[in-house]
Amino acid sequence: IELLSASTSTMERSDGDTVPNNGKSIDGRYLILKYLIDVTNVWNDNIFINETDHFQQRHVTMFIIAAMDFMQKDNDDTDQQIVIQGLVLGVTNRLKVSEEAIRFDGMMVAEKLAPILGEELEFDELDGFREEDLIVEKKAIEPISSGIINKKRQVKREDKKKKKRSPIEIDPDEEYASESEESKSSGNDSDDSSEDCSSSDSSWGEENAVAFDLSDNEDDLRPVPKPKYLIECLELLRYAEEDNEAKYMHEVALEEVSSLVRAMPPDLHDMATLLTRELLHIENKYNLTSFAQLRWEGLCALAVCAPLAAIPCLQEDIFADVAFEVRLDSLEVMKYSSSELCGQVELDKSRKNNRAVDFQNVNIEKAAESIKTRRWGRRRRVYETVSNKFGELAPLFFYPLIQGFTESKHNDKLWGGENGGRLLSCLLTSLSTFVESSGNHPGTSVIASDLLDLSWSFYEAQNPEVRLAVLISVATCLPHCNPDSLARMLCTQRLPYHLQSIAVSDPHKDCRQLASLILASLSNITNMAISSPIL
Repeated sequence: IELLSASTSTMERSDGDTVPNNGKSIDGRYLILKYLIDVTNVWNDNIFINETDHFQQRHVTMFIIAAMDFMQKDNDDTDQQIVIQGLVLGVTNRLKVSEEAIRFDGMMVAEKLAPILGEELEFDELDGFREEDLIVEKKAIEPISSGIINKKRQVKREDKKKKKRSPIEIDPDEEYASESEESKSSGNDSDDSSEDCSSSDSSWGEENAVAFDLSDNEDDLRPVPKPKYLIECLELLRYAEEDNEAKYMHEVALEEVSSLVRAMPPDLHDMATLLTRELLHIENKYNLTSFAQLRWEGLCALAVCAPLAAIPCLQEDIFADVAFEVRLDSLEVMKYSSSELCGQVELDKSRKNNRAVDFQNVNIEKAAESIKTRRWGRRRRVYETVSNKFGELAPLFFYPLIQGFTESKHNDKLWGGENGGRLLSCLLTSLSTFVESSGNHPGTSVIASDLLDLSWSFYEAQNPEVRLAVLISVATCLPHCNPDSLARMLCTQRLPYHLQSIAVSDPHKDCRQLASLILASLSNITNMAISSPIL
C-alpha cells in the first residue's frame, strides 16, 4: 500500500485529464481504490466467508483496514462509493455468521468505516481486541475465537460492560514479564479456570438450554416474493407470459389479495375497481388447487371493504355480455357482502361457539351425575352485539339491479331458457337478502315494498326455481312492508287467495310448503294492515 501511494504525482485518466498531487499522492490513492474494489468483491462474497479459512480471511481484512486510510470523508468519488457499498455488504454478511473470528473481522471494518460515513460506532465485543491490541499479535495473526481468549481478556470485557474503561497508568519502575513468561502464566491460569468450571455447576447444561424455534413459513424459499401492496398484486395477476414463474405469480397474488384488502390500505379505493374486474374475469390457466376459494375470498373482501368501488363493477357484469358463471358469481358475492356488512356472518360464528359451549356443559353435567358429585357451574354464555353497516348501503346494492332488470327484461338471450330462469331466481333471492340484511333501517320498508311488487308479478312463472324465489321474496318482505303497501297487496292483488292456490296445487313440493307457512303467519301480519286508511 505504501509503494502504491508513493507513485507518480500525476496519472492520466480515461478522459485524458491528469490528477495533480496535493500533498499525499492522489493518483496513488486512486490506484489503491481500484485494487480495493476487487478485494472488497472477494471479501463480501458468501462463499469466501463460509468456505475460506479464517487465517486467510484475516490477511484480507488487514489489507482492507490499512487501505481504508486513503478513503476520505464526504467524498463523492465513484470508486470510493463502490468500495463503501461492498464493505457494507461484507459487514452485513459477516455479522450473520456464528463463528466469532469472522464476526470480529466485520466489526473491525465497520468501526473503521463509520468515521468515513460521518458516524460513530463501537462494538462491545471488540473491547480488548482492537487494532492497538492486535499489533502485538501481528506476526502470528492468531485467530480470535472463544477457545483462545484468555482469562485476562475476559475480565477486561466484563469490566468494560460494568463501567467505562479507566486509562492504564504505567509505572516505569515496575518489573514486566517477557512474552514467554506471560504465555506460561496464562496457560496455567487457563488450566486452573477450566478445573474450576468443571467442578462448579454449569449454567449451560441441557436442562437450561433453550430449544430453537423450528417453525418456518419458508417464505425465503418462494420463487416469487409475497406482494406488499395492491398494485403489486394487480401486476402479478396481469402477468401473461408463459414461463415457469407465471404460475407462482398468480398463486401468490391470489393468496395475498384478501389480507391486503382487509388491511384497508390508503390506495384501496383507487385499486378496488381494477382488482374487482381482474378477479372476476381471471381464468385458472395453471390449474391451481385453491383457485376458486382464493378468488372468492378476494372478491368478497373487495365488496365488503370498498363497496362504493367494487359493487358497481359486479352489477355491471350481471347484465353485460359475459359468461353465465360470472353473472352468478357477482350475485353471490353481493349476497355474502351484505350479510357480512350487516353483522350476520359474525353473529353466526358467535352462535356456533355458543353451541359448542352448550355441548360442553351438557357433557360436564352428565359426567358429574355419573360420579355422584356436585354439579359444576355452567360457563356463562358470551353475548355479542354487532352494528349493521349495510342499512345505509342497501339502496346502492338494490336499485341498480332493479334498473338493470327493467332495461333488459325483453332480452331473450339474457332471460330466456333455463339459464334465464336460474338467473332470475338468483336475482330475486339476492334482492331478498338485501332486504333482510337491511334490518331495522328506516329505508327497509321502501325497498321491501318495491321488491314485493316486482317479485309477485312472476308468481305464475313456469320455472319452479323462479316461483320458489318469488315465495322467498314474499316471506322476506311482508314483515318489513309498511301498512299501506301490505293492505294494497291483500286487497287488490288478492295475495291470500293466490297463496292458498299455490299451497294446494303447485307441482313443486318446496313451493307448497313455503306457501303454507306464509299463510300460517299471515294472520299476525294482517292485524298490522287493518288500521290502514285503505281499508
